[in-house]
Amino acid sequence: MRIRQRKATHPQVLGLERFGLRSIKALATLGSRRVTAGIYWSPPSAKDLLKLLPRERRHATSAAYWDGIDKIKEAAPEAKHTPGKRLTLFAKSLAALPRVKHLHFIIESIAGMKGRKERHPQTPRGFAVRVRLIKETAGQRRGIQFVNDKTVVLKARDESAARDKVVRHFSGPTWTRPYVEPTGDVVRWRLGEILEVQGASFDPLGDGVTHSWSTGGKRRMRTGSSWNP
Repeated sequence: MRIRQRKATHPQVLGLERFGLRSIKALATLGSRRVTAGIYWSPPSAKDLLKLLPRERRHATSAAYWDGIDKIKEAAPEAKHTPGKRLTLFAKSLAALPRVKHLHFIIESIAGMKGRKERHPQTPRGFAVRVRLIKETAGQRRGIQFVNDKTVVLKARDESAARDKVVRHFSGPTWTRPYVEPTGDVVRWRLGEILEVQGASFDPLGDGVTHSWSTGGKRRMRTGSSWNP
């Protein structure tokens, strides 16, 4: 005999543990305390959207969010939808909301209660840093200097640490030590400036490929570049 699973009726609310709450029922006992929660939205599936025309897809995607907001306001008239996709309402109202497709909530604050700070270990993150190196010739006072724009990939705890690491790297003797070219000129390389810093993903798909730099733009459609699933 197949056992039918009960359909979830409670809203999907995360972050209860930060305030010492173990369940939606515990949230409901807080009654009229004001709760502010972030609204997190997931769009309809690509499979569903591809059944529609492009104009209909945009409408369906927008409607999925705003229909959910309307359901929330109907169930909790006191709810305030603030900029930045946040919702402020009574704790008991949040607990009693129906489960809304495509929406879930993360509690940010509860009036009169102090939430525990979540401690996340500062694991190193990947960064791609684009630098400009300047080639200096001893005694040269005017004219043209050669430059070399180089992208380096490294791990650091944050962007500031990544910048410091790059400065130390290119300030070391390996890069700054003078050498003699076949022309007899004595030259050295010096770090001119850090041009840009981006996040980098080290082997995200496990296939040995690291994503180190990306730039975006637009172009006109070309013959053969359309996608018609």
